[in-house]
Amino acid sequence: MLVTPLLSALVVALPIQNSQRHLAVKHFCMLFKSSRDALMIPRLPSWKYSGVNQATVELFGAASAAEFTARGSVDVSLLNGP
Repeated sequence: MLVTPLLSALVVALPIQNSQRHLAVKHFCMLFKSSRDALMIPRLPSWKYSGVNQATVELFGAASAAEFTARGSVDVSLLNGP
C-alpha cells in the first residue's frame, strides 16, 4: 500500500522542521490506518485507489486492501457500493 509515500508527500508541504517530518508522517499513517471512517486515497487520472484503510475494506466487503485497490472508483461508487 502506498499510504506512507503519499502521506510523506503531503507532509512535505507542511511548514515544519525536517526533524519533525518523520514523526508527522508516522502520526498521519497511524490516524489513517486506525480511523473507523472509510478513507481512500485516489490516484489521478485513473481514479483507482492507491491506499485504503481497514474501515474501507470492511464497509465495501472486500477481502483485502489489495483487492479493493484493484477496483476503480466507478466499481465502488455510491450507486454500486454498500
